[in-house]
Order: sequence, then C-alpha cells, then structure tokens
Amino acid sequence: MSRGRIFWCVLLLSSMAIAQSPIVESHDLPSAIGTVGKEPAASEDDTAYVQGLVDAGAIVPPGTYVLRRTIVVRRPYTVVQGSGPKTIFIFQPSLPLERCVNDRAFTTSCDSFFNPITQTNVNRRQIAAPISIGDSSFQTVDDSSKLRPGDWLVITDNDSHIGPVAIDWVQVASAVGNTVRVTIPFRTAFPIAYSWDPVYSGLGFFKVVNPVHHVRFRNFTVEVPDSSIHTAGISIYNAQHVVVENLNVQESNGQALYSFLSQDVTFRNCFAYSGKVLSEFASTVDLTLRGNEFSSIGDASFGLDLGIGFFDVRHNKVTSSLNVGMYVLYAVHDGNIERNSIGIVPSQQSAIGILVRGAQNVTITHNYLAGGQGPHSIGLSIGPELSLDVPIESYGNVVSPNTFGTWYEDYDPDNQP
Repeated sequence: MSRGRIFWCVLLLSSMAIAQSPIVESHDLPSAIGTVGKEPAASEDDTAYVQGLVDAGAIVPPGTYVLRRTIVVRRPYTVVQGSGPKTIFIFQPSLPLERCVNDRAFTTSCDSFFNPITQTNVNRRQIAAPISIGDSSFQTVDDSSKLRPGDWLVITDNDSHIGPVAIDWVQVASAVGNTVRVTIPFRTAFPIAYSWDPVYSGLGFFKVVNPVHHVRFRNFTVEVPDSSIHTAGISIYNAQHVVVENLNVQESNGQALYSFLSQDVTFRNCFAYSGKVLSEFASTVDLTLRGNEFSSIGDASFGLDLGIGFFDVRHNKVTSSLNVGMYVLYAVHDGNIERNSIGIVPSQQSAIGILVRGAQNVTITHNYLAGGQGPHSIGLSIGPELSLDVPIESYGNVVSPNTFGTWYEDYDPDNQP
C-alpha cells in the first residue's frame, strides 16, 4: 500500500459512542486459515446494500456478502458492525484496481490526502523552518490565514524514497499570515533535512477535510480469495480515534490490517492472515496493537514503519512468517513492544525474529522469540537505516530482557540500540 512497503519488498529480496451490543471474544473467532471458502458468482454484488447499512449505522446481519468495490466510512461516529463470525464479507473487486475505490475491502475516507476521482495525491503545503519539541507554532512558506481555529493538520517530513519519516497531527489555535499556532505544543521534532516536493519529499502539511473520527469496526470476517491481486482488508486511512476489534481477516496476497496517516488507532483481538505479504502499520501516531494474531507465509507477519510514534504493541502472537518475524523500520519512535510471542521463523537463508532499523526510544522487552532457521539466525537485530536520502540512526532503545528459543545469536553482536 505505502511506498515504503514497496521499498521494503525490494530490501527483503535483496538482503535475503459506539454500539452497545455483545462483544465477540477473540477465542470465538476462527484462527484457521481458509475457513470461509466461497467462490462468488460473477453476477453477485452486495456492495450497495452493505454500504447502505454502514451509512445508516445498522448492524450487518449474519450472511455472506460479496463486495466488488470498497466500503468507505465517510462520517464520524460510524460503527461497522457484524453479528459475529457468521457475518462474512468476500472481497472480490471488479478490475482494474483503483486506489481507494476498489483496492481495499473497508476503508476510512482517503479524501484529505488522495483524490479517488483523479487518482492523484493532494499536494502538501511547505513549512518554512524546523519545528522543535515544545514549540507552539510553526512558519509556512505561503500565507496561511485561511486556516481556522479547530482545523486539523497532518504534518509530515518525507524521504523521497519511502515517504514519511516523521508525522504528527496538530490542531490550529490561530493562523495569521505565515504563522500557525497550535493548541498543544509539538511532541515531535521536524528538522529541515530533505529537498522540497509537495508530494514526495520535505517538510509540509495538509489540512484534514471532512474529518473521519470515532469509528469502530467490529465482529465480522473478511476474506480476499484472489491471490493474483494485491488489496487490503481493513484500511485505516487519515482518520482519528478508531477501534478495530474482533475481526477475522484472511487475505491471499494483501495487507489484512493496515493504517496510514492516522492518529489514535487501536487494533485488538483480531486474527490477520496476509498470505504472501504482511499487515502494515505506517505513519500512524498513538497506535495500539493488543491481543492480535498475525500470520504470513511470504513475509514478516506485521511491520511498523514510516515514522510510527507513541505506540504500544503487546500481547500479540505471530503464528507464521518468512525470513523476519516482525519489523520496525524507518524512524519508528517512542513506543513499547512488550510481551509478544513470535513463533519459529522459517528462512532459506538466516531468519531474524525482530528486525529494527532507524528506531529511537523504543522499549523491546519481555517478548518470547521461539527460534529461527538458518546457520546465522538472529533473535533481535537493531541498527541504523543507511539506504535513504538522510541516514536514520537507532538510539535510546531498550532491548532486554527478552526470552529466546533456538537462535544462532539471541542478539546481533553488531546491535546499536
């Protein structure tokens, strides 16, 4: 989905008030792969019916529903709720795939950052000077007087190879000329380190239009059976205050769970099988992953990347993966990865349990890493990311204690925490 995801694929190959109905507990969700198993007829299409239920805030009753286009959440305080494991969505999109139109089963609206009609990114506005932690304002290159108190802005610092390496959401207190004051002082530093491009590089911001917030996805199954296409299951895109819980998402070749450019997102008690790829959480702040089960047969089980910050990842289980159990890449900072369990990591070369590159102030402790294949397998490897426009160092991280099974090295001898 993200440009960073494409970059990581290349790297890996080259280097080796929400509804008050009963909650379905995680143990009620099937953890076996391929339990849905229906091949819909070409004429079947329940997209309009399901979209209508979602727009109306109705619970989707038990049944199997065929989706040919993406179900889009455009309104705050929306609950997308099934009736438990017997509410099943089969996503088999009509071709060709178009971003935010039919390339993911469910998504929050992409409109602030991406125009689905023109299939183009929205240009960011340039920020003129670095921002330090504790600053209560920032300077823009052009006049920003049209911004209004209460507007939400997403600030990103982009590397041209992969996308955001720093991100945060801020709310406008006032805007006069080229000075924008924010309601809460900055908690993330944004240096001027990259050349400017309104889409791909440098420090800038965009205004969140038609904000989507306080959304919940709960109690249903999604299956994407077509392994020839790359689509997402649940996509949290440019949204705030979202909870995704008690879902069973089974992909043949796509990110079962995905977040991008979002704030305060929780995934809990979900089963996520991504087939040949992984679940990816990118450029999201205030992220929580708790009590989920991740699985992949062709990649890491899940990854945190592209400036993820202020996060908590704990009590998750990695059932299957390839080469890497989970990864933490590209300026991930200020968070915890604790009390997770990573199963045996197969590899035709040498596996890595947790791969960390370019991370700061992350605590990785009390995890169980069962073991990895290969003559030089490593349980936990942490170091700098040197392949980008500006190298990203790893520092301020805590990486012990953890419990290891069968690895050649528990910790990489070259670790630079």
